[in-house]
Amino acid sequence: MYIPTLIKRLTMILSVFKSIKYRLLIISLLPTLIISTFLFQLLLQENENVYDANYSLEAVTLFNALDNVAHNFAVERGLTAGFIASKGRSGKDKLLSQRQKSDQAEQILRSFTPLYLDKQLINALLSDIIQQLNHKSTIRSQV
Repeated sequence: MYIPTLIKRLTMILSVFKSIKYRLLIISLLPTLIISTFLFQLLLQENENVYDANYSLEAVTLFNALDNVAHNFAVERGLTAGFIASKGRSGKDKLLSQRQKSDQAEQILRSFTPLYLDKQLINALLSDIIQQLNHKSTIRSQV
């Protein structure tokens, strides 16, 4: 009894494939699945490309902030040397203006918050710089 029932079920399943409607459905499903798989892979790859671009942009932003701090404090150091050499008679306005620029560059660096770069690594790299910048007012008061 079991074998005839199995044969009946098998013939019913195979009879589905005799219908043109179901044949077309099965034939169209395979390319659709393949295309969907490729689209999903493409989406994952593009997502990775966006992440890499944001990572690079953030690194460039950090390097730019570091460069601005180094540049502005170097200019301030030069103007300070000129001010001291003139015994305080010239260059005070330029020095004060440059100090504001240096402070702005410092503030930009301090406010940098990594979203894509490793936060612990960035904090470790910036900790020495921030520590040196914390002594800025002491050094400036000596001028």
